[in-house]
Amino acid sequence: MICKYWWAAQDNEKKMHWVAWKDMCQRKKKGGLGYRDLHMFNLAMLARQGWRILMNPESLFSQVLKAKYFANGNLLQAVEKPGISYSWRSILCGVQALKDVLIWRVGDGTNIQIWSHPWIPNVITRHPSTPRGRTIISRVSELIDPTTGSWDRELVNDVFWEDDAKHILAIPIMPQMEDSVAWHFDPKGVFSVKSAYHVIEDREEREQKFQKGESSAPSGLDGILDWRKIWA
Repeated sequence: MICKYWWAAQDNEKKMHWVAWKDMCQRKKKGGLGYRDLHMFNLAMLARQGWRILMNPESLFSQVLKAKYFANGNLLQAVEKPGISYSWRSILCGVQALKDVLIWRVGDGTNIQIWSHPWIPNVITRHPSTPRGRTIISRVSELIDPTTGSWDRELVNDVFWEDDAKHILAIPIMPQMEDSVAWHFDPKGVFSVKSAYHVIEDREEREQKFQKGESSAPSGLDGILDWRKIWA
């Protein structure tokens, strides 16, 4: 319907669609028209429902879903099972998109698993690049000096590679608070549908390039054309 309106502006007219819909849905800074891809926008809206459950565990909405679908765990560990409702299956799709951009903020470190949770802010995966090897340390709290309440610098440097250690030692610690989940792409850690949409869009673009065997680096044309100036 949107394409038909854009190219024809009349119900009964049939016009040539000169540009692919996926190209029109690209962001303006990439040369598109900024239309929303409805499937990806729906995923972003479903991710918001997952965020509501995470941030408001005491609400009736969250308690009903938890009792029915993940009574013995948390939302991020919930998986699809036979017989679940269409609504919950849809929310799980949004939760999967949510996982790609969540990050743990360090409080006392007791709830953060070093090797499986995303908690290092300055790397793409937000996980340590250092292999675990035979290290028995598993929780972030074990990296914190209980006397000073700050990072045990010697231990961190011993366990992690230099790049990881540098990022970890730059993370602020709040030992009087519990660890919390935050939205990685916002300075305040607050979820927004717009940023979720852009994250899903970028992920889809990377996957398409990977399937075609293309480089994920920007093409030469992207570097030549400054689309912001053209739009301005």
